Amino acid sequence: MKSNYQTALSRLNLLEILKEFTPAVIGTPPLDIEIELSDIDIACYTKDLDGFQAHLNDHLGHLKQFQSHRYIRNQVPTVLTSFHAYEWEFEIFCQNIPVCYQWGVRHFHVEQRLLSLRPSLRKKVINLKQQGIKTEPAFAQILGLTGDPYQAIVDLETLSDEDLLEFLNRV
Repeated sequence: MKSNYQTALSRLNLLEILKEFTPAVIGTPPLDIEIELSDIDIACYTKDLDGFQAHLNDHLGHLKQFQSHRYIRNQVPTVLTSFHAYEWEFEIFCQNIPVCYQWGVRHFHVEQRLLSLRPSLRKKVINLKQQGIKTEPAFAQILGLTGDPYQAIVDLETLSDEDLLEFLNRV
């Protein structure tokens, strides 16, 4: 069995290594909806993607299956770094926009609010994830959201908690 995700982060001293990049741990473990195949996702911010990539190569490049590459995500230049440690796969996403505006962080906060307002969603999401459905599509399916599930989740972020609870009560 895997160690707790916080233990893995601590053993790597990862948040300290990433501190200058305003790291935010997102994804399924901090939402308590992880399954055996879940990874640890961390969002970061920098204006210097080359420097970020060099920093991670220097500090983490020795880790198992370390890879770092660039691509465009939602029209934003992104560095994705992945590796394995302490029985976890880690994925670190870095963009040149503040963490709070990044797509993954926005999904995370909406899902966090949904689970806080309706804890019974947790078991339903886990069940769908165990069937191979990704997190955002699982939430969308349970909530009856149509269209692109990633956009549909982000569309909920402007609702107040009261309106979000009202929405949940209609589902």
